[in-house]
Amino acid sequence: MRYFAYKPAQITPAHDPKDYECGKRHGLPSVSIFDPTGRVIEKDAFKQYAGMSRWDVRARIVDDLKASGHYLGRENSGGTIISVCSRSGDIIEPIVKPQWYVRCGPLARTASEMVARGEITLHPKSQEQEWFRWLDNIQDWCISRQLWWGHRIPAFCIIYQPECGRTEEAWVAARNEDEAILKFRGLQATPPQAAIVSVKQDEDVLDTWFSAGLLPLSQFNSGTRGLGSLAPSKTKKPLTDLLETGQDILFFWVARMVMLCSHFSKIPPFRKVLLHPMVKDAQGRKMSKSLGNVIDPLHIIEGATLPTLHGVLKSSFLSESELKRQVLPILDSSQSTWSLAETRRQFPNGIPKFGADSLRMALLAYTQQTVQINLDVNNVKSANYFCNKLWNTFKFIKDRIEANPALTPLCADALERGAPTSAETLAVFDRYVLCRLAQTIEACEEAMRQSTLYKGIDAARRFIQHDLCDNYIELSKPLIYGRDRTSGQDLATVLQVLVTVLENSLRLLHPYSPYITEELWQKLYETVGVDLGERSIMTSPLPSCALFWRDTAAEAEVTTLLDIIGALRSLRQKHGLPVSQPLPVVVVVEASEHFAWVKSLVERYTYHIKYLGKATSVEVVEEEDKTGGQRLLTMPISSVIKAG
Repeated sequence: MRYFAYKPAQITPAHDPKDYECGKRHGLPSVSIFDPTGRVIEKDAFKQYAGMSRWDVRARIVDDLKASGHYLGRENSGGTIISVCSRSGDIIEPIVKPQWYVRCGPLARTASEMVARGEITLHPKSQEQEWFRWLDNIQDWCISRQLWWGHRIPAFCIIYQPECGRTEEAWVAARNEDEAILKFRGLQATPPQAAIVSVKQDEDVLDTWFSAGLLPLSQFNSGTRGLGSLAPSKTKKPLTDLLETGQDILFFWVARMVMLCSHFSKIPPFRKVLLHPMVKDAQGRKMSKSLGNVIDPLHIIEGATLPTLHGVLKSSFLSESELKRQVLPILDSSQSTWSLAETRRQFPNGIPKFGADSLRMALLAYTQQTVQINLDVNNVKSANYFCNKLWNTFKFIKDRIEANPALTPLCADALERGAPTSAETLAVFDRYVLCRLAQTIEACEEAMRQSTLYKGIDAARRFIQHDLCDNYIELSKPLIYGRDRTSGQDLATVLQVLVTVLENSLRLLHPYSPYITEELWQKLYETVGVDLGERSIMTSPLPSCALFWRDTAAEAEVTTLLDIIGALRSLRQKHGLPVSQPLPVVVVVEASEHFAWVKSLVERYTYHIKYLGKATSVEVVEEEDKTGGQRLLTMPISSVIKAG
């Protein structure tokens, strides 16, 4: 026969969440021994300990057990989980306290059905699973908080005497004390002769997420009959169209807004929810004062010196030993804290001033990561370089306009029209950049429709950096500086195309980088002498590709020219040849059917190939002849090239 011995287990329903659930299942009484200040309350069962602090009474009980001979010793049976406040470091002592709850079952079913029926759409769509998981397993929501700030719960406790010598209490929800008394008098259970002794509002405040969940109602719903924002909506349309927020608060905020709004206004608060990933540090750790890895956005926008960053770190919840640590621990680096030395290593000169636009653009580019954003300041620096590029592009165009004051009225006219009137007066380079602009506008429009904003900003950046600056402006410089006129371009037309493309590019970028685009947009109109008055780029429509046209022939011609120049530069880099050394070039056409077209193109743009590729001469041969003669650089042109 085998015997099993079990140690007695204490069950304290009033002082442990799990014991509380166990006590409810077995009908055990919840006996509280601590008051809200952590001292033993006065009861007959333990009156000898009344008024003692929670720490003193535990030591006193051990002493009393020893004195009575019932103390058998102390045994370390392993670790235990103790809840500690992350802010103060105090050990948390659970106590039973009356709380206000929201019955969430019916509200959650309505919110879940709205997404299932498509009345509310979530992007990315994968977040719908998280939505249903939360709402299908929802529990009642405790909305009471014992804090000194927040919306005070609009509930009043009325102490009254139904008859002489006996007092009772009743709770009513009201805006103020007078309304509470009126509602109390209207209760069926209230005796007519009841005398009110006192009226007191609950001292608890509403859970922050409950207050935040009322936002759509307080902002967008217009009630009737004095009910204010909690009245059913006058229209069946959602209160607003789009909500953008973080994935990490999909349930805490978004679901609560839908539940409360659908209950009171009877309609969804919004049509679409765009969710971005949680922003974490470069190592993929959640930003926390406990780790000391919080990056203040204002430090990125306005810049911060190393002493400032050290001051922030010292104000976090790190110990002296953690602050003075010289290296990060190798093991469990995901939870390792930052030290002063680590901050000095990451930012030896502090964080430079990057501006709000750079931070916005970097974060938007990160949104292609659907799980989390590992924010690296170096990516913000890259976005800042682009903003500088945009500013320098404007300055180049401004200088060219000011150098040709007679052409200023034509540039002003082009800005007012928004696009060239026809393609007949435009050279191939002009048609090429306008064609690429139309494609970029179309890509940005599609990105907006699909809520893939990172695709829109990537398309706009590639167009400005590559198509406008690296290609069109560089190809037009020989004409602008009066060195060559073989391209068929006209200086007046080039300046009109430049201001048209830049103005459309600024409007295209404005949703992503509002500050620099507003500044440059205003200065561009000022440069051509147009008084905008109160007009702003914010109120201007986004560009439309309908104002431009596609020109596949011009695009194929310029793309081939750029491929030749690009291949020449690659060959120089491959063979380690300096740019300062001009060399003769041979272009080999592998597909004979394209030979005449390529030869004609090279002959028309020989100056541009020499100017941009640093070549002394350019020769075009067919594949059979590529071994003849002494040539320093040979570039085969693939057979995929198609004549326009």
